[in-house]
Parts: sequence; C-alpha cells; structure tokens
Amino acid sequence: MKLQLLPWLLVGFLFANMPETWTVNPQDFQYNYTVTAQLTINSNIVSDTSKVLAAFMNGECRGISEFSDSQSGWMTFLVVHSNSLGPIMFQYYDKEEDVVYSIEEYIIFTPSGYAGNPDTPFNLNGSELNQPPIADAGEDQVIGEGYTVYLDGSGSSDSNGNILGYSWSNNAGIELPNPNIASPFFTAPLVDEDEQHLFFLQVTDGTFFSEPDTIILTIEYRLSTDHSLMADEYSLLQNYPNPFNPLTKIRYSLPIKGHVRITVYDMVGKKVKTLMNQVQDAGYKSIIWDGTNGIGSKVSSGMYIYEIEAGDYHNIKQMVLLK
Repeated sequence: MKLQLLPWLLVGFLFANMPETWTVNPQDFQYNYTVTAQLTINSNIVSDTSKVLAAFMNGECRGISEFSDSQSGWMTFLVVHSNSLGPIMFQYYDKEEDVVYSIEEYIIFTPSGYAGNPDTPFNLNGSELNQPPIADAGEDQVIGEGYTVYLDGSGSSDSNGNILGYSWSNNAGIELPNPNIASPFFTAPLVDEDEQHLFFLQVTDGTFFSEPDTIILTIEYRLSTDHSLMADEYSLLQNYPNPFNPLTKIRYSLPIKGHVRITVYDMVGKKVKTLMNQVQDAGYKSIIWDGTNGIGSKVSSGMYIYEIEAGDYHNIKQMVLLK
C-alpha cells in the first residue's frame, strides 16, 4: 500500500506551493510522454529552480516539472501522463512572483512519445496570463442635495495592461450623464431627508471584467430648520438649486392647517403649472418642480416666477431654468 501511494506523495511534496489545480497522480494514467524543453518568458530564458512548468490536457494538469541547469543550459524534463491522444498545453508558474504564464506552443500527445532532448531541447515561449483588472471606486462620499458629485475610478488597475472600459451603476436609479468614463459627475438629487445610496464600478481590459467595487454616497437634506418643530409663521424660501436643471425644490412653511396653492408662471404672467392645490397640515414643507408644464412637456430655458397663496399669505420669487 505504501509503495502504491509513493508517487502521489512525492508529487505533493515536491510541488507543494503550486496553484490549487496543479496536481497530478501518475497512477491514474496508462501512457507517458517526455518533454525536454527550454523556456523563454518575455524574451528571457528561464534560469531559476523556483520556476515550474505544467502540462495540461482537456483542462487538467497532467505533469509538473521544475527547471535545472545542465551542460546544454537551463531546461526542464517533464513527464506528461494521459490515457489517450490529444494536444498538450503548457503553463508556467513563478513561485516568487506568484504569477502564471501562458505558453504559445503545444504538442500532440502520443504514447511513449517525446519532444526534445538535452542536446536539442524543445523551445517553448510564454507570456504572462491575462489577469482580470481591479476596480477602485474611490472613497465613500457625503454631499448636500443639489451639489455636484464627482465619482473617481481613476485608481482602478490592470496588472497586464490598460483599463479599456468603465461601467458605473447605482441602486437608486440615478441617471449618470456618462457612466462609461473613469470619473463621471452629476448633480445630487433633491431629497426630503438624508439618503444613502450604493454606487458600483466595474472595469474591463477588453477580455475580463473586474469584480464590482462599491462606495456609499450619502446625500444630505439641506434645509437648516428642524422638521420636528412647528412653523410659527408663513414663509416662502428661495428654490434650490437656482439656477437649476432639471429639478429644483421649493420650500415653504405653514403655521396653521389650511389650503395651499403654489403656481409657476412665465415672465409674461402666463401660468405654466400648478404645483400644489390642496389642504395641508401646519409645518415645514417642500415641493419639486421638474421643469415641465401642466401637460408634462419640458419648458424652455429662462426665468420663471413661483407664487404661494395660503390663507391671507401671498408671496412670489423668481427662479432660473438652464439647459
């Protein structure tokens, strides 16, 4: 029993620090193929005993061998195991760098076959395997509603080359003007209370997509008045933001319950839209205008007037829509 397990134990002992899939049990296979090879990686001949070559067939590891110095130079003597014919593919592992390299050449396995010899080794050429890029969405942010949010994915990286594409998304349905650049920016939406939203960044090198990286964006409600307090007078505050595009928030206060009408007019006095026309309880209030008229069509850029009528209270202010 010990003799039967010996080849497997030796493979596990000699090549313990390998990628997890780099294991092979010679007893599982009937035939062998011998490869005597010299390996060039990125124009440099491999000359290090910490480097390991592996053979693969049908995606399974079928042989592992280190490199050694001989009279003919640095090379490896690799035994490949299989039960059938087929192509032998190669990969190379640098234990010090913890990097796997791909090999351009392949060999067709034949029972008891061989490729190369100590005097004329088979030449293999490799390059670093493409690794997925790493997304970096930057730091969590806290910003007031209506302010400009600057996302920053410039810290994303790709060990094999350049980032070729960016993809930003979020869980709040916030539309980004350009979600496919490293550092898009947008205006934080208006909110009725502090809100937190997740923003996700994925990057690609043209072959692989990264795992998404996530930041938390906290949007703060900017009304300085404590909502837990009752308003003691009527008021109409300046809309925010102003100028605006496409949304703005109009805030007002009511000391008592009553009917409230808020209307938007153009500069010639023509009614554009009624925003509020109902009875409301006392307190601090707000309403959003999205730059549309009474039938939902977008209005043109320019200056507009908004008016509040509540009991005996009446007030007007101006606002500017920019596009």
